[in-house]
Amino acid sequence: MVVDDDEHIRNLLAVFLRDLPDCKIEFAENAKLAQNQINNQKYHAILSDVQMPEMTGLELLDWIRKKSDRTPFVIMTAFGDEEKVLEGLKNGAFDFIEKPLNKKTIFPVVASALELGQEIQRWSGDADSTPFLETMLKDSAELSQRRLMKIIEGYRKK
Repeated sequence: MVVDDDEHIRNLLAVFLRDLPDCKIEFAENAKLAQNQINNQKYHAILSDVQMPEMTGLELLDWIRKKSDRTPFVIMTAFGDEEKVLEGLKNGAFDFIEKPLNKKTIFPVVASALELGQEIQRWSGDADSTPFLETMLKDSAELSQRRLMKIIEGYRKK
C-alpha cells in the first residue's frame, strides 16, 4: 500500500513499483483512508509519506503498531528531515526513503519490505515463530537507524 496526499508521487510510485514481481499496489491519498483500507485488508508492506493533512504518516504508523500489526512500514520524507525519520524508526518503521524519489533507491527498500511482510504473514499463525519475527523486525530497524546516522554524519561533514 502507498499512502501519499500528492497524486504526482502516487503516480510516480506506481511506475517505479510496477516491475516488482507478484505485487499489487493499492493507494490511499491520506492516512485516514489508509486506516479504512488496513482495517479491511492485510498488506505485505506500507509505504507512507510523513507529512499529510489530517493525520501524519507517523501517526498512522503508531495506530498500526497499537493494533499489534507488524506490517513493514516504510517512511517517505523530505531531504533533511532526520528527526522524523529517527522517530519513525524508533516506533517500528522498517526503513525510510528520502525525497526526491528515484527508482534506484525505492525499489530495493520496498522489495525487502515486501519480502519481510510475506514472511510475517506466513509465520504469523505459528506461536513458536513470534520471537524470530520480533528479532527480525528489531534487526531491520537497527540497520535503518545505523544507515540514518551515517547519512547525518555525512551531511555534518559537508
